[in-house]
Amino acid sequence: MRYVLAALGFLLNADLAVADTLLLRSGDHTGFTRLTLVLPPDAEWSIDHQTRLVTLHISVGPHEFDVSQVFQRISKNRVAAISLAPGHAALLVKLNCDCAVDAFVHKKKLLVLDIKDPEPAIPKNELAAPEDGRTPLPYSHPPKLRYQISLNQ
Repeated sequence: MRYVLAALGFLLNADLAVADTLLLRSGDHTGFTRLTLVLPPDAEWSIDHQTRLVTLHISVGPHEFDVSQVFQRISKNRVAAISLAPGHAALLVKLNCDCAVDAFVHKKKLLVLDIKDPEPAIPKNELAAPEDGRTPLPYSHPPKLRYQISLNQ
């Protein structure tokens, strides 16, 4: 009987250990890469985004992050590498571009990180000053006409 109870206790502890592992999923889309993970109950989260590094902190823990499948579904165009901070206190996402990052929670449990393509740069020829020394104004398209003017009246 003691062996049965010991085995049951071992199995229950193994289930709890598995519950602490957060699986990071990924997908490439037109214009952005999405990373997702299911948040533990009552977890709070925050991100720090510095140039080409995003740090994800999750309050309830400690956690193990399973990042083994991330690059099976995405290229390295936007996300260069994913690693864990010392002590597994945070998830580090190294970016391969000067991307914008949006983070939100979907349906109160799925944390979503969207890593978006950077805004296109303005071509240098549009920034060049005119030869006569005037300061160029930014180009904007003329507004669409709402009325048609007839000169034949």
